[in-house]
Amino acid sequence: MIRSLTALILLIAGTSSAQELRISGSSTAAPLIADAMLEEALDGVDLDPTGTLEGFRELCDERSAGVIGASRKINEMEIDLCARNGMGDLLEIPIGMDGLVVATGRRMRGFQVDLLELYLAAAAQIPLDETCVLVPNPNTSWRDVDPSNPNRPIRIFGPPASSATRGIFIDRALARGARQIDCLEELERQDPAAFERAIMPRHDRVWLDAGENDEAIAFALSRVDDAVGIFGWRAFQGQPGLHALPIAGVAPNERSILDRSYPLSRPLFVYASPEAMREPSVRRLVKRLGASEEAARVRVYGTPGPDGEPQPISKVTEKKRIYGGQNR
Repeated sequence: MIRSLTALILLIAGTSSAQELRISGSSTAAPLIADAMLEEALDGVDLDPTGTLEGFRELCDERSAGVIGASRKINEMEIDLCARNGMGDLLEIPIGMDGLVVATGRRMRGFQVDLLELYLAAAAQIPLDETCVLVPNPNTSWRDVDPSNPNRPIRIFGPPASSATRGIFIDRALARGARQIDCLEELERQDPAAFERAIMPRHDRVWLDAGENDEAIAFALSRVDDAVGIFGWRAFQGQPGLHALPIAGVAPNERSILDRSYPLSRPLFVYASPEAMREPSVRRLVKRLGASEEAARVRVYGTPGPDGEPQPISKVTEKKRIYGGQNR
């Protein structure tokens, strides 16, 4: 769908650029970028979502993408990678909010789940008892997790290890659920590395890595009656036959995602290289993407210092947006 939309944009523009700009990164952010591209009728721009993790590699290491979408903030390792490769000032701009949806097929309507139950269903290892000895997760049905749950098998269509969505699910769902178990909360204080191992998702037949593309996961889930899928809110809206589980009593919707009362809310970003920002088409795209109320903070990650070490954030502009590549 993204490919066909890109082709439509190029057709509308009517001409092709000698040097095509490539935009990669998050498949969750891609529809927002595609909408902005269509509104601006950009010429010579190829939208090719490959996932947030791969997008940062293409932006900072391969330099094969000038702009990427991201479903999480850039991390310190990625900032260092950009700096070591002479990226210069890297622009970060928030473009909106999204929420991870834990959705079900038709037979699971009315089912609710809290963060502890998500942890007990989806983690590869869980505590055997109060001694906090971790064992392979024995739970195979939602009733195993809690007797009040329906007697349905635990089948999870989830994002792969290369996906930022998986990292968000681990951080916002599995880690928070694990902390509700006293011994795991203590384990995090005493041995953070062991706690990290305790919140990794399952790798047995219960958890199926369903790919980077949210729309593909949502479509697959719509064809299955009793599985659970983890993907972005926008992809969920495109599949009306699915049901989104309330998390900790809060249902995902536009209001709960925007005000972040929904526990699995997350911001979306665009990152652009200084070379890309010299292009008028990129400045127009950034202006369009930065026109929302969520785009209240723009950060510029600085160039390496004289010793070759990455500099900290060189500039943070509050309550400003990027217009035409300049702060106003």
